[in-house]
This record gives sequence, structure tokens and C-alpha cells, in this order.
Amino acid sequence: MIPSSIEDQPRPTTTVLLTPTTLPKAPPRPATTQSIINSALDFREEQRSILKNDPSKRLGDVITLNLTKVEGGVLVNVLPEKFTLLLDIRLPPTANFKEMDERIAGWCKKAGPGVTCRFLVKTEIPFMTPTASDDPFWAAFEKSLRDENCEFEKEIFTGATDSRFVREQGYRSIGFSPMINTPSLLHDHNEYLNEAVFLRGVKIYETLIDNLANVKDVRIH
Repeated sequence: MIPSSIEDQPRPTTTVLLTPTTLPKAPPRPATTQSIINSALDFREEQRSILKNDPSKRLGDVITLNLTKVEGGVLVNVLPEKFTLLLDIRLPPTANFKEMDERIAGWCKKAGPGVTCRFLVKTEIPFMTPTASDDPFWAAFEKSLRDENCEFEKEIFTGATDSRFVREQGYRSIGFSPMINTPSLLHDHNEYLNEAVFLRGVKIYETLIDNLANVKDVRIH
């Protein structure tokens, strides 16, 4: 498995301004916060359906969205002045970044006046590492795996990795871990790697490094 570490990670925070009142009174715009949540989760369901209905799609081929935090209020008996919703949205480099910006702005406009959005983190790196057979570096990478009798699939990795800083400068980057027949337990409980799998991975890297280091007559940047 070769996850190509390419990710865009906008993390917008949406703020809904309300008029603070005590609980016996009805909130002035009770549907405002719910509107944003509904719009976000409806879009999430659309992406989930694309993934579910197309066997060729992987998680890295769609836009992922998670509502990770809701903030608002200080006392149980007082309606808050504002609610803040935090969304973790991850776009593959094949997505249209501007279109997603406009979509989020549309959610805010639909929710009504006083709803604003800002980004805590926003990374837009459309550069993709070539993985076509006519690319000399990828050809060497692919040959190394075949020489080692490794079956593999290419996919866009959904997490954020430091390779984004390398790619931002225009350099190629591929995330590769030869963890054969091992479940991915990143940041999970009981993360492990079998000794035999580790030693097998060392051998694979020996072949890989040798082949990549001997690619001839090409520019690295």
C-alpha cells in the first residue's frame, strides 16, 4: 500500500451570533445554528454516497468533513451570545479549492445574518507527485516493489503529514511504509509491527533506495 501524502486541511470555524436571553424566553433565531450543521452534514453524506457507490473510489478521493467541536454559553440558564462550530474538512488535491470556499460561504449566507466563517488552518497545495509509468522516479519506485514481489495500490492519504511542507516547495513526496498485512493503527491503542514484517521492510527499502539513487539524467526538483 502506498499512500501518496497529499492533503488539504481547511479547518473553518463558523460563528453564529445570537441575542443572549434567559431560558424562559425563546431564542430569536433557533434554526441558525442547526442550518449550518445540516448543510455541513448533508454535504458529508453526499461525499459518503460517492464513496459507497463507486468501488473504484478510496477515502482519499472524496472530501471528508467532521463536526469536531461546538462551543457556546457559560451558564445553564442563560442562552449564549454566540455559538461556534468547528469543522475539520480535508480535500484531495483533485478537488476545487475555490468551489469549497464558495460552498462554505453559501452555508453561512443560507443560515442568515450574523453568521461568519474563518479558517484556523488552511493549506492549499495542488501539486501532485507523478505516478505515471513514464516518470523515471515512479518507474524506479514501482520496479523496486515488483522486484520484491510486493502487491500494492496507490491512494491519496487522508491524514496530514510533514510532506506537505516539502510539496509546498515543489518537491515530490510519497508516503511509504512496507507494513505488509498489518492493520493501520496510527495514534490508536496497541500500535504494533511484527518483527518479521519489520525485517522484510528493511530489505524492501534496500532495494528501493538503490533503484531511486540510480535514476539517471533527470532533474530532482
